[in-house]
Amino acid sequence: MLLSGILSRSSKGKIVRRGDSRAQIRQVFSNITTALAAAGATWADVVMRQTFTTDIDAYFENIDARAPINLNEVIQDVMTITARPIDSNNIVLNANRRR
Repeated sequence: MLLSGILSRSSKGKIVRRGDSRAQIRQVFSNITTALAAAGATWADVVMRQTFTTDIDAYFENIDARAPINLNEVIQDVMTITARPIDSNNIVLNANRRR
């Protein structure tokens, strides 16, 4: 099973609490948990997680909002990618991988 493009959307398809990183992180992980359960899986079945964010500082400030479990204990391969705009036409991508 491959999950991709999971966003902080409610069950009605609306973005949850724009500008509230903590609420959006909780929604994303809730959506992932729901998708896993629909396939008969749990977080223990996840082998890799990749995160794209526009604000890495806010992501790490709210890291505990991810899920009720310690993902570092169950997921062995994690990549976090940050996109930062440098002008109206260009961005810089930074990647951090933990195995």
